[in-house]
Amino acid sequence: MAFVGLNGQKFDQSENLYGVTYKQIIRDAQDAFELDKDYFTAMRRYATAIEIKPKDIDLRYRYAESARMAGAFLLAETGYADVLNLREADTYPITEFWLANVKTMLGAYTDAIVLYDKFIEEQLGNEDVPSYYIDRQKRERGLSLGKRYCGRTEKRHCTAFARRYKYAK
Repeated sequence: MAFVGLNGQKFDQSENLYGVTYKQIIRDAQDAFELDKDYFTAMRRYATAIEIKPKDIDLRYRYAESARMAGAFLLAETGYADVLNLREADTYPITEFWLANVKTMLGAYTDAIVLYDKFIEEQLGNEDVPSYYIDRQKRERGLSLGKRYCGRTEKRHCTAFARRYKYAK
């Protein structure tokens, strides 16, 4: 598969892209994410790598993770949704967990609640998913319901609301 650069020049995946190889782009992205904690740079590097290999689920998941950590929630939402739309989505069982959290951050509480419920239903008992994620998902689901129904954004108000009206499972 060839990639067309900004100047119209075609590159093969193994060739240099703007003077940088594909492996270097991935290495830079991993270093930015893991060592430097520079999530915005990692997100940009993974976006470049996705241009070269658009069907790579690992790149898409790492892109979404970087966007979430950088606070770019709209980009993270798109990234996680892209991962869920690929055939190999079951490779990353906690994708729905993070997508639901991102939706909560964006204020899409109804969508988040649906994803929370789906995640809990599908992953309960899955040995690949630590119980921490299931327990946290139940708490976050209650908070989303609280925020949706009480109209308050402070965590303490919404948690109390969710408990009072038994929205938290």
